[in-house]
Amino acid sequence: LEIEQGGDVVAKNADTIVIAAGSASYNPLESIVKEMGIDYRVIGDASRVAMAFDAVHAGYQAAIEI
Repeated sequence: LEIEQGGDVVAKNADTIVIAAGSASYNPLESIVKEMGIDYRVIGDASRVAMAFDAVHAGYQAAIEI
């Protein structure tokens, strides 16, 4: 296995490599909350799969709107 670290290519010994890919949004509560007429915001991976920074920013934006 070769990885890039700080601009250098480094060789690592590995028996197994695990790749986590194919994430999907999961938001089973939105339809329930919407039906109840409750004001809500969908943020984070419930809205779309993204990076943690994006989720924190979405939370910040939701707090400002409230």
